[in-house]
Amino acid sequence: MDYSAFKDYIAENIKEFLSDKYADSQVTIQSVVKNNETLDAITITSPDTNVSPTIYLNSYFEQYENGKSMDTILESIAAVREEHEVDRAFDVSKITEYDEVKDKIYCKLVGVENNEKMLQERPYTLVGDDLAATYHVSLGEDSNGSMSVPITNQLMENYGLSPKQLHFLAIQNMPTLSPSTFKGMNEVMAEMMLPQMIADFDGDREAAEAMLNSMIPPEDKMFVLTNVAKLNGASCMLDTSIMDSIKERVGDFFILPSSIHEVLVVPKNAGMDLSELEAMVKEVNATQVAPQDRLSDHVYAYDAEAKEIYRADLEDEHRAKVDEMSQSTTRKASGR
Repeated sequence: MDYSAFKDYIAENIKEFLSDKYADSQVTIQSVVKNNETLDAITITSPDTNVSPTIYLNSYFEQYENGKSMDTILESIAAVREEHEVDRAFDVSKITEYDEVKDKIYCKLVGVENNEKMLQERPYTLVGDDLAATYHVSLGEDSNGSMSVPITNQLMENYGLSPKQLHFLAIQNMPTLSPSTFKGMNEVMAEMMLPQMIADFDGDREAAEAMLNSMIPPEDKMFVLTNVAKLNGASCMLDTSIMDSIKERVGDFFILPSSIHEVLVVPKNAGMDLSELEAMVKEVNATQVAPQDRLSDHVYAYDAEAKEIYRADLEDEHRAKVDEMSQSTTRKASGR
């Protein structure tokens, strides 16, 4: 059975594995454009609600190819659907009316190269030559995690906003919706290792911390910028106040996009060559980061005077553009 036949079989047979209350449900399979990829999803919508979980089928087809039976796969999909039942209709005004969403708008950062189709349908702001900030409405959290909807071109028009205004709102909301954290890599590693070390020392936290302090160098050459939730935290670098505070702390720095969830900050005085850092980013992306979490293969830098992020390998072009803009502003100011 090929993938197309697999999807058709799922749609035609899924109700047989659901309880009777889903007998009149509408089954739909559609493509969903996500970061760096397009997935196929099934929705099973009950007559008494307008909300249904999105269940992606691509990984289930991989299970089928690896020998799992169709009945087992259908049972799994049915279980996911029933576990995520919503017993009331969703108030669409929570995403369609500006007054409802203005304090809930936030941004995600994605790469431009592999997301052309998605960016055709959504407002975005170009960042650092080949990154894009997209905008979303937070719907809060439940037992299944955070919930949100992307802002499409149509939604933006409904709000009466421009991409520039969306961007301003998203950055303004960041301290509340997505507060940032900036820590040294050694501190991050220590936090990850501490629970196991405490267990190794029979619950003696003081002894575990002492051992960690002896193992981890006190001086950091790399830092982690993300948000408290560690979800889509790369967008924190869009807040110039955060970037300015990092500049004050570590001096000029490179930005390594380790994923859409976090970036690494490497001070330029740490002695690491740009080409070495670029090779590191490409290697990690190719071997360690899932496609849906990849941000970019390039290294970036921050211009504190221009308040801009730019590709580090395009510094000459960036300086030329900044100089031209400065000269243009001077000419306009002088009336020439």
